[in-house]
Amino acid sequence: MHIENERPASKYSLAFLVVVYIAFFSAYCFMSFRAFGYYDWDLAVYDQIIWNITRGDLFSSLLGVNFLGHHVHFLAFPIAFIYKLFPHPYTLLFLQTAALGGAAVPLYYLARQFLDLRWSFLVCCFYLLHQGVWQANIYEFHFTAFAPLIFFSMFSFYFSNNYFRFVFTAVAALLCQENFALFTFFFGVLALVQHRSVRWWLPVLTGSLLYILLCFKFLIPFLNPGIIQFVSIYRQWGADYRQIAGNLLAHPLQALQFMFLPAKLSWLGSIFMPLSFVPLLSPGFLLLALPVFLQRLLSSRPQETALMYHYQAELLPFIFLALIFGLRRLMRVPFLSTTRAFWGYLMLAVVLFHSYSAVVNICSKNIDRTVVTGADNVKAQWVKDVPSKASVVASFEFLSHLSNRKDLYSFQYIYNGRYILSNTKYALNKLVDMALIDFDDPFLVRAFYYPLGYKNIREFLDRQKFAVADVANNMVFFRRGGKDQMALYDVSGSAPKIAHALDIRIDDVLRLAGYDTAWRTGRLEVTLYWQVLKKPTFDLAAVFVLRSAKTGQSTIINSPAGYRIFPTQAWDSGTWITEYKYLLAPEQVLRDELGLAFVKAGVSATLPLLRLAVPKGEH
Repeated sequence: MHIENERPASKYSLAFLVVVYIAFFSAYCFMSFRAFGYYDWDLAVYDQIIWNITRGDLFSSLLGVNFLGHHVHFLAFPIAFIYKLFPHPYTLLFLQTAALGGAAVPLYYLARQFLDLRWSFLVCCFYLLHQGVWQANIYEFHFTAFAPLIFFSMFSFYFSNNYFRFVFTAVAALLCQENFALFTFFFGVLALVQHRSVRWWLPVLTGSLLYILLCFKFLIPFLNPGIIQFVSIYRQWGADYRQIAGNLLAHPLQALQFMFLPAKLSWLGSIFMPLSFVPLLSPGFLLLALPVFLQRLLSSRPQETALMYHYQAELLPFIFLALIFGLRRLMRVPFLSTTRAFWGYLMLAVVLFHSYSAVVNICSKNIDRTVVTGADNVKAQWVKDVPSKASVVASFEFLSHLSNRKDLYSFQYIYNGRYILSNTKYALNKLVDMALIDFDDPFLVRAFYYPLGYKNIREFLDRQKFAVADVANNMVFFRRGGKDQMALYDVSGSAPKIAHALDIRIDDVLRLAGYDTAWRTGRLEVTLYWQVLKKPTFDLAAVFVLRSAKTGQSTIINSPAGYRIFPTQAWDSGTWITEYKYLLAPEQVLRDELGLAFVKAGVSATLPLLRLAVPKGEH
């Protein structure tokens, strides 16, 4: 059946679904960006890269290397032409959404070559409703998101014998990301096995091999001389790729055991289960993606086999190609072929069930990232206060809002003291103008917590000669030069004057002697007075609970001691420590109750909730 003779209604229906998908996720990405919901640094990294390209610069200050030494994304250059017209991170988010949603169009034309109208439309529905697509869409920005559009087009041109368009899309795949050469190489093997003429397989095989050699042997090592070490995620198998390959071949059972750990099986299940495991009926096409499946399953980095990230996007084209041929195989079974409508509705029900579960899962974990809070308004104001040419150090949630500049540096490197995936020490050997840091950034604490990181922070702040310009919750706005506008903590050898006395001890190591509260510059200032009885060996954090008895609404603010600059393990015995906390607190909540508790190293409460007195006054 030829596509040209089909009823236009099917195409209109598909176009409607694609438009709905793009509109929905574009709106989600916009709201998430506005609410500082991009909590990792990938969007900022790629936005700075493409912004730099429009100015003729290929170096990324965030990565610390030429961007082609990190991943070989030559596709960034044509994208830069679009970006130059709309120079904003949201441009990348929209292009990513359009590519993921628009991939359903070549998927439809691919499916129509082997399935009837109804099943081809259903396959596109399965794709647009797949959680792996959604998660890749809402998690930052990545070039792997272009894989479905490129490879669905490539497959469609291959099976329809459109040679020149096939070659064009194969080249686009190579330019998108370096490991896509593994896909094109194995597709050349497929063409050879299927006895296609030499022009279908020889250019693809040789071009892919030469490109792999160029990227991994010359380009990446030259532009990234051991700074970012991707081999480290396979360190359990060996120190270099040759040793890794030898150990995997020598210990296949151990490798298989590692590849199919429960978490990795769960990842595979979450990809194949919504498709009723039908792609497994066509294992030959899944083998085309075997190298990248191995790349993910053999990695020790858990993110690579977690659906909430983007890594499955590069595998989905091959999974859906296998789905098409798996369905074709099923439709040839006499019993199934006569009841294909029933099985179509059944599979759609399975997909909708998993989609509903995905919506609940995604909303429960991500909906808060689309809601603008008081803290987000403060972040937005601080970003506006940063001049366009200022050099800045920032924690994760600030990065993508500051990425249109040459000199932007991630606080994670300073805190951790090393480059990402690297043993190479990080040193910022220049003075910067400003720093916008959330010292309790959730991703920073969860992924990069380092008990001795405070030493790196203090060394950095001392070298930069920063002054505190503003503080809100755990966020601090630093400017180089001048005087502190607000104090973060004080150290003394004698007891200070205390407004509200307490005598609460934590492990006979620390004594909370009292507190004070006052309104200051739109913040509720809470001052805590500590006597250090013995030198602590733990990190302590205050937990403020702002609860309204009238509405039942609560706001919880976790506040690490000394803003992680001067944590409890740095406190000396016999000293008095005064901590100054500046809380963003709505009056209607504070009017009823302000509670305080403490946790050690973020594990369990060490004190019951205390009620603190809140003064009346203007915010």
